Amino acid sequence: MAEIVVSDEDRRLALAALEKKKQGRRVSRDESNALKRVQQEREERLRWDHYRSVPKRHYIAMSGRQARTVNAQADLYGFPLRGDTLDLSKVLKAFHDFLADNKFKLMRDDQPAEKALTPLERERHRRLKRENDIEEKNLFPREDIQQMHDYLSSLLRSATDVLQRKHGREAKAIIDEVIQRFEEELQKCMKRK
Repeated sequence: MAEIVVSDEDRRLALAALEKKKQGRRVSRDESNALKRVQQEREERLRWDHYRSVPKRHYIAMSGRQARTVNAQADLYGFPLRGDTLDLSKVLKAFHDFLADNKFKLMRDDQPAEKALTPLERERHRRLKRENDIEEKNLFPREDIQQMHDYLSSLLRSATDVLQRKHGREAKAIIDEVIQRFEEELQKCMKRK
């Protein structure tokens, strides 16, 4: 609740302003401003008092639903809608908690799931999706592929050294070219998302 702060001095000046108005006398600027602040504070306090005690029949009329429907929804979803009066601050908190708890269930089919997520939830969701993709499709994580590539490259380089000693530089050049093409293709694959 946004409170309007009224000091004792404001209250004193507001009383003086009211007294002067009754007597038909001129009210000073300070007294007039203090009276406005006191009246605004009173209106705000009364407004919040009303929000905390809305007659249920008013809520039923605003909702456009029958009382039995509102009561059934209250019981089913845990909304504080029982009783003769309702505290709108509690009703609205329960409503928004319900929306937050059920954001995925309430999404339309044409609405992307990422829109309902906070940035932290989006990152967590992305990580979980990737882990699920890896498990379900038997995909290898990029880090594992890079390690396999490095290991395979070292084996092939050792093999090319042996081939060069036994069959000359031409054999080594052929294998080096194949390794180079393999590395280029692998790098292209690793850059794709």
